[in-house]
Amino acid sequence: MKGKTILCSFVLTALVLAAGSTAWAGANSSMGLIRGHFLQAQPTVREITHELGQQPETPEGTSWAPGMKKPGRALIYSAFIPGTGELYVGAEKRGIAFLAVEAAAWTWYFTQHSSGKNKEDEFKDFADDNWKEPAYLGWYGHWEDWYDARKGDNDPDFEKIFTHHLPPQIDDDYYEMIGKYDQFSYGWLGNPDEYLPGDFAPNDSLLGYDFTDQYTTRDICRGVDATATANRDKYMNMRDDANRLLKRATWGISAALFNHVISAVDAALAAKSYNKTFLQEAHHPQLRMEMDQYAGEVIPKLTLTQKF
Repeated sequence: MKGKTILCSFVLTALVLAAGSTAWAGANSSMGLIRGHFLQAQPTVREITHELGQQPETPEGTSWAPGMKKPGRALIYSAFIPGTGELYVGAEKRGIAFLAVEAAAWTWYFTQHSSGKNKEDEFKDFADDNWKEPAYLGWYGHWEDWYDARKGDNDPDFEKIFTHHLPPQIDDDYYEMIGKYDQFSYGWLGNPDEYLPGDFAPNDSLLGYDFTDQYTTRDICRGVDATATANRDKYMNMRDDANRLLKRATWGISAALFNHVISAVDAALAAKSYNKTFLQEAHHPQLRMEMDQYAGEVIPKLTLTQKF
């Protein structure tokens, strides 16, 4: 689960990078061509802006003044490390905030995951000490002998009565089964060493295909005593605690992913805003084309602004 979540985080971050870079490149290219064609058609404007000290734009790109910030670069910075794109464009408070959220998200993940793993080790140690496979197999063998002595030609084999069987190795499935399913109750310490199926056996009328009914399976296991039940209940509570902590750990990964995406978008917008303010405040002539109304008609209008 954890590996899939982290993989999804990297994939989504990569998609944000690709989409943001492509969109920004396309926007810059389109604006460059529009402005370039316009300036080519207005040589006098190019001469005026050059005389006033502004570098003219070309069809191949847009003008770039020293000190401006690249939105694409800011996006990439924050996509990898949230907050660094904001620091790049000078938005220190927002950058520190995103960095703090990132640190908090991963701190939460590692602390919860570590606690969950510790709890996992605890319930496994408890199971190793209190659930014994030989005890379970002894109970199983007694019932198998009892059943085989009574089953008819149309009755299913004893092993088909139960839906689960112990895996050949001790793994996560093993630790899940011994606590989750009634049929493994006799493996928990506290049950007697001798099993007398006839003392609490289901009626012979239950033999047949309906013997696999869930009620009948529980009926077979009703000889489990209180000590074994208490051990099993304690084990299941320990498992629940471990699983709850491990699940809570994934919240940190989700928060970190969300932080990467939001910070990347915010950094690109911050760079764009920075450049707009920079050009407005810089002592460079600003040339822009606007649409205006004159004599009842909409006509293009060039505005040249120079701050002194």
